[in-house]
Parts: sequence; C-alpha cells; structure tokens
Amino acid sequence: MIPEGVLAPVLGGFKVFLQDNFVSDPGSRIRRRFTFAHELVHTFFYSVESGLPKPIKGAPRGARLEHLCHFGASEILVPEVLLKQHLLSRKVTSAEDLLNLASVFDVSLEVIFRRIQKLGLVAEDEFAAALVDRTKDGEFIQAACYGSLLLCNLPPPKRGLDFDIWVGPLRAVRHDLGSDCPITTQTAEIRTRKVHRSRRSYIFELKFARPKRTE
Repeated sequence: MIPEGVLAPVLGGFKVFLQDNFVSDPGSRIRRRFTFAHELVHTFFYSVESGLPKPIKGAPRGARLEHLCHFGASEILVPEVLLKQHLLSRKVTSAEDLLNLASVFDVSLEVIFRRIQKLGLVAEDEFAAALVDRTKDGEFIQAACYGSLLLCNLPPPKRGLDFDIWVGPLRAVRHDLGSDCPITTQTAEIRTRKVHRSRRSYIFELKFARPKRTE
C-alpha cells in the first residue's frame, strides 16, 4: 500500500510510483497528473551530485515541503504566462470562465481557483466564487477566488469553512440566495447562483454591481 504518489531516489535519478487502485474513479486521471507533477517538484530538494540523489541539507520537511510541492505542481500544470495568454489580458468574471480554464489546462477546479487567486486574475469588483464540497456532515468551502469587495460583505472564504456559516451575513438580508432579485448591501448589489459541477460539489458564484441610489 502506497499513497497516491511516491518519489524513490535510485542510482542516476528517480522513480515515481503512482497509485492505480482508483483509475476507474471519475477525475482519477486529473488527480494522477497533479500527483505526478507534485512528485517532480520533490526532486528539486535533492542533490544529484553523487550517484544516488540525497536530500539537500536544510531543505524543508513535513507539511511545509508538501505545501511547496503542491504550489510547484500548480505552476507546472498551469504556467502563469500561458494562463494569462489564454485570458487575453482579461480577468475571470464567471463560473463558466473557471470551468473552461480547468478543461483547457486539464486540472481540477481547485487548482484553477488557487492559481487565479494567487495571481490576482479575478475581476474583484465584478465577481467572486467559492468551490463548495457536499459531504454527509454538510457543505464546506474547498477553494475561492475573490477580492476586496467580497470581504466588504462576507468573511474570508477559508478552506474548510462551513458554507452556511460563511454566507450567513447575506442570508440575514435575504434567505433565498438564488432569487432573481439582487441582495443590496452598503457596498454592492449582489446576485448569487449555484453552478452545479457534480452531486458532490458546486461553484457558488457572486456577481457585483454598484448599489442603486435611492432619492
């Protein structure tokens, strides 16, 4: 039994072992691509001066190393220059943009969300979104892309945060978040919708407009 991927130093280089017990599961190919890229980044922290690669002295370990490898894998699979070229200098303004990017780069929506947020490519005065997972215990945020306007109306959408708790301030204004009538706050008119990706997850989209002035 091995995890989804393992990097093994061998004479003259490395071998990467990928778990194949779940190749028939939906999304397994995309997960295996990310795992392979993750293991490639692990090689950056080895010295190859001798026949058998050895960890570099002072290289990160544990959770910090895994975080760096996740970050590096995202950069390998979704290079900044290609992402910006595909957007043609525009910014992400809809859930459909996110779905299209995930398809173009053949990665998970979570990877796309994190790249867009990291590179500041969300049209923050117009749009924000959260990727929400459904579980037997409730609905929880997995990733998000947003700007300052969202934070004027809701708490930061952190990974693992209960979705119902997060949207509480909006539900206090209007319980039915999916209605055609926008939610009006001091900073914006907000329209929301759920874009269903599967039975287990959806994109919660927020579109912003300037609030109408009342005479």
